[in-house]
Amino acid sequence: MEEFQVTSRVDSCLKDLERHEELRKGQERLQKGQETMLESQQELLKGQVNIQESIRKGQHEALSAMKEQNTAHALSSISSTVMPPNPKIFGRKEYIEKAVKLLHSNTGAKIVILGPGGMGKTSVALKVIYDALVVERFGDNRCWIPCEQATSVPLFVELVAKSLNLPNSSGTDRLAEIIRFLRNSKVVYILLFDNFETPWDIEGQQSNVAEVLTTIASIPTVSFIITMRGNQHPSSDTIDWTEPRLPSLSQLDLDAAEEAFVRISPNSKGDAELRTLLQKLDCMPLAITLMAKLPEAGETVGDLLEQWKSERTRLLDKPGGDRRNSIEVSIKLSLESRSVQSNPDALRLLSVLAMLPAGAATTRLSDMCPSIPGWKAALRVLRGAALVYDSADKSRIQMLSPIQSYILLHYPLRQEPLKALRAFYYKLAPRNTFGPRDPEFRDIAKELAKEETNMEAVLINALHDKDGDREEAIIISRYYSIYLFYRQPRTELIAEAVQIAKETNSPTYSQTTRQS
Repeated sequence: MEEFQVTSRVDSCLKDLERHEELRKGQERLQKGQETMLESQQELLKGQVNIQESIRKGQHEALSAMKEQNTAHALSSISSTVMPPNPKIFGRKEYIEKAVKLLHSNTGAKIVILGPGGMGKTSVALKVIYDALVVERFGDNRCWIPCEQATSVPLFVELVAKSLNLPNSSGTDRLAEIIRFLRNSKVVYILLFDNFETPWDIEGQQSNVAEVLTTIASIPTVSFIITMRGNQHPSSDTIDWTEPRLPSLSQLDLDAAEEAFVRISPNSKGDAELRTLLQKLDCMPLAITLMAKLPEAGETVGDLLEQWKSERTRLLDKPGGDRRNSIEVSIKLSLESRSVQSNPDALRLLSVLAMLPAGAATTRLSDMCPSIPGWKAALRVLRGAALVYDSADKSRIQMLSPIQSYILLHYPLRQEPLKALRAFYYKLAPRNTFGPRDPEFRDIAKELAKEETNMEAVLINALHDKDGDREEAIIISRYYSIYLFYRQPRTELIAEAVQIAKETNSPTYSQTTRQS
């Protein structure tokens, strides 16, 4: 019996060993299968990578071929580089004389005409090029380079070659041909790089464009003029710009603006409202030119003034137009510049400043824009792009009226920064009724001396904002209108407040009505 039990246990152990061995072999087969599967997955992944790389390579080759084809097509379709005719301009005599003097008294002079879009930079540069002293010095060697066609570096270089009347070439180094031609020339040349911001803003190519410009600038017998949007000289680290540098072009004075308008629209001469219209346009040359072309039979300057109040820059927009005949296209080009697009705070700050027709005190911007911590860097960008400018005493940041109107229309201020701006101005506003004999009145009057226009603009905006606290705006408008009664009586604001109070069934309605 005992021997049988021992045998049974031995058999059981042997069976267990056999099962363990089968399990081990099964695990080995499973592991081997997993390894095979992993190898297959790796091969599959490698195949996918190879396919993606082949696709990417093919796309890159196709894109390169397309770019070469587009560049070749663009090179063959470059429009004329013949100098445009001598323009008729107004109010730039002193500026032109300064530019001519720099070119006439300096060998190899390099000057830049800067300013916002629509300020007449091209016209001023052409007037300089056609000046008798410049013609006497450079003769027929005055070359116009329409840089707005230069959407690539090869196109930019080819435009320079074409303006110099160089023969077509199949050579790969076109720049070397240009430099060789200019260095070997026995005469002096002047090149006008018009609308230079186009090649300068080509993405990823600024250093290459700078190299072309710097190389040409190194030739002592070559002078050039650059016209360019913004307030910053290009390549200041590699080019010695002729001193003293020309200031950025600003708007025309009122007399010159009136003369320019009347030349295009003779029937407007002597119209009592013409100067008011020109002031609404901030005497901006392009806006004046486009507005002067609008009057139809029987239309008066007063009619244009009313249209401007309702339509703003849309009145001066031409469907399918370009920078020369559409104010909106001109402003849009400045907003799409590389410097503005690379700083997200720039447009936000511009939207804040557009709310303030009297400009913003630089010392108060941090309080006005708490939601834009990077406002200082953004302001530098806006100044550089000539979308804003400093007042004569450097105390305020201002914006041309057409630009302001465009921003208000297309980039309205968002709720968070809008609330912060209102809060800033509401703190300045009086909160009770008092007269000019009260010390508090004198303190508030001093504080508001340069902010009254902005205060009214902010309050009128708040009164019409259905998503904002209109009741608070009505109350502030009521007290502020009492203050205005003693300062400089006017009723526009209280009239707006009464209308809104009535429409919203404001509890302040009866008080506001009595005040009006």
